[in-house]
Amino acid sequence: MRRRRKKNPFDLILPFVGLVVLGFVFSPVLRGVIIALLCLAAAVLMILIILAVYRHCQKKQDLAHDAFYLGRKDPSKDNASGTAKGSLANAESEVEAASQPSASVDSGLLRVRVKGEAYVGAKLPERFTVFSRELLDALEWRRFEQLVTWYFQKTGFEAMRSRVGADGGVDIHLAKKGETTPFAYVQCKAWYAYKVGVKPIRELFGVMAADGIGTGYFVTTGDFTVEAQQFALGKGMKLVSGAYLLERLGSLPEPHRSELLREATLGDYTTPTCPRCDEKMVLRSGPDGEFWGCRYFSRRPSCRQTFKLRTASPKG
Repeated sequence: MRRRRKKNPFDLILPFVGLVVLGFVFSPVLRGVIIALLCLAAAVLMILIILAVYRHCQKKQDLAHDAFYLGRKDPSKDNASGTAKGSLANAESEVEAASQPSASVDSGLLRVRVKGEAYVGAKLPERFTVFSRELLDALEWRRFEQLVTWYFQKTGFEAMRSRVGADGGVDIHLAKKGETTPFAYVQCKAWYAYKVGVKPIRELFGVMAADGIGTGYFVTTGDFTVEAQQFALGKGMKLVSGAYLLERLGSLPEPHRSELLREATLGDYTTPTCPRCDEKMVLRSGPDGEFWGCRYFSRRPSCRQTFKLRTASPKG
């Protein structure tokens, strides 16, 4: 019995190729289809090449950014290959270990650098017994915002904080007791080293006008410029400086005042919170010195939020 010959794949491919060639030569319709398919394949190939190049450049840029974030000015100057990746891995393990960073990483001192001027580090007391300027200066921005929210709640308002992330120029919505519709907006700024200028006041007023809100409070740990105070006149806006806030806190009944003081200083109230992730940040070092960085900076998707170091009150 004769053995069947094994089929060769080319026995099927070659006739098909021949038919395609004949159709390309003698059939205008088939010729147009083939040309369209070839153009489509070329376009897909070009897109894939562009995407590959883009991903390669993006990865290189991320690596350079992370190296800079970790304090290395130019990772391309490293002699040993993989040094930058090793630094990123070490940094990620360091971030994991510091899941709850606190003021202890700063030795309990308020930082001492603002635009190169001389500041004096101030040791924070173990426990504050009264509201003071020193306490307001020590509060990180999120805890200060919480303190203002609690204050309004203690004075008979429904105070609701905005969501995490971009707040649209409003930190707190104020409503009357038992109501949910806000009648006032509140913006908070923990800017004790700088005066609040007219720009943030104008922005808050713009949001109020757009939403039909007639009352606005702008609360800061510091003070306001003359221009900001003049702009707020006659616009239903109340500018609350740090000194005036201390007066209002001091006028609260003793039980309310003690409760607010206890809540304001509970746990870590000095390490800044990442406004995007709502997590405590980590103290890091870079080419320009120390700074606060988000603990999720080395993850994907990453967060590159940074803050300058807080400072103590200036001399004198």
